[in-house]
Amino acid sequence: MAHLLHWFPERKFLLLGDGGRHGRITGIRQGRENQRDEMSVSFVISRPRRASHELASFCHRHGDRVGLISRFHADAALYDRPPAYSGQGRPRVRGRRRRTPGEVVTAGSLSTQTVRWHGCTDREVKLASASAHWYKADRGLVPVRWVFVRDNTGTRRDEYEYCTLPGQFTPAEIVSHDTQRWTIEVTFQEVRAHLGFETPRQRVARSVQRMAPFLLGLYSLVSLIDHRHTASAECEPASRPWYEKSEPTFSDALESVRRLFWTETVFQQDSFARALAKAPSQFKDTLLDLLCQAA
Repeated sequence: MAHLLHWFPERKFLLLGDGGRHGRITGIRQGRENQRDEMSVSFVISRPRRASHELASFCHRHGDRVGLISRFHADAALYDRPPAYSGQGRPRVRGRRRRTPGEVVTAGSLSTQTVRWHGCTDREVKLASASAHWYKADRGLVPVRWVFVRDNTGTRRDEYEYCTLPGQFTPAEIVSHDTQRWTIEVTFQEVRAHLGFETPRQRVARSVQRMAPFLLGLYSLVSLIDHRHTASAECEPASRPWYEKSEPTFSDALESVRRLFWTETVFQQDSFARALAKAPSQFKDTLLDLLCQAA
């Protein structure tokens, strides 16, 4: 994150963490989601350790340029700001102890609000929120706004989240930003599953570094070709008896691009054209279907 702040001094960042085990950046999406500021905002999707106080402290120190939204602990140690120094003894580093998020949720009531869900739909959820200072020994206080979210549909487990910019985002906005990471996570999952991302076999470090952006570019290229190719006609997803699809996925887009490639290039060659000249059209379609799925 420090490198990003150095490389892009004119840009602000909002770091979205999903509470994974490793601290690595997995994707960057640029946008202008924060309408309060004219400077462009980049959304960085990462996998920091759940509720990393060290990362939260870093984002707080650079709060004018970076913020953090991530998963939180139900039993996090929360305090008030320390009182003013009286001039006697050692100055206090923390104030009065606050109730943990879990205790607040258990004792209080939840409010129903509408949030933006995965950046495409609206959903009613139940929220509880409060602002406090998160404390960890030898690392000091970090002002946060924590949010408890309960999905009314029951499709998502209850979650605790927090933001290091407590005065800039409402609880509903925090939940909406947190769910926006899903589209990028799906992208990386599909790149790994269908294009071999994160499984390079090169022996040279530079080759491995070139392979990652190449595969991500290939993913974008396949998506764009499929979008243009199927824009004028409705594309039905390839369903199986054991798996019904309601919308096309990247595997369908990949099969569509493969089919277009075989039809426009390979089958247009003279040798293939002569071999398939007398073949029934149904046989050609079946052959193309099998080739596209097996490639």
